[in-house]
Order: sequence, then structure tokens, then C-alpha cells
Amino acid sequence: MADRRVASNPAFDRQVEKLGGYERLDPVLFPVIDSLYANPYGAFLVDENEWTQIGRYIITKPTHDLPAFVVTFTIEDDGMVLLREIENLKAY
Repeated sequence: MADRRVASNPAFDRQVEKLGGYERLDPVLFPVIDSLYANPYGAFLVDENEWTQIGRYIITKPTHDLPAFVVTFTIEDDGMVLLREIENLKAY
């Protein structure tokens, strides 16, 4: 889908800053974002329940000096992919 949009919410941006900023996390985030433009529906699915909406996540591999991360996102009704959280995955 050529016109897909991928954006981050403010909480995601704050988490990235706490983890060292976008420049530091680019080696991890660039492939994740690239794959979300191509096919966000291929990511793992978190079931919907009464507390959360349907969400998806991607687990990155440790690379360079960076640990593994879990990146959670939703696909909005208009097709936009919204990055919601990024967390260090200690038990990789």
C-alpha cells in the first residue's frame, strides 16, 4: 500500500527519548517502520479485550550495542499505523 502512513504517538516518542533518542535507535526502528509500510498485518496480534483495542507487536533482535525491543502499534480505521510503545525486552 503506497499511501500507508506510519506515525508515533507522544508516549512512544517519550519512550524513545528515554532509551537514547531516535538517532541511537535508528538501526532498530528503521527496519520495523519499513516493514510496517509494507505489511503491518504480518505482525503478531494481541487479542482485543475489554481493556485494550486490537494491537500488534514486533520483537526486534539485539543489534550493535542495542538490546532487543518490543514495539507495539495499532492499525487505525483509516489504515494509518500508530506506534504506541517501545520497551526493552530483557528476556530475549
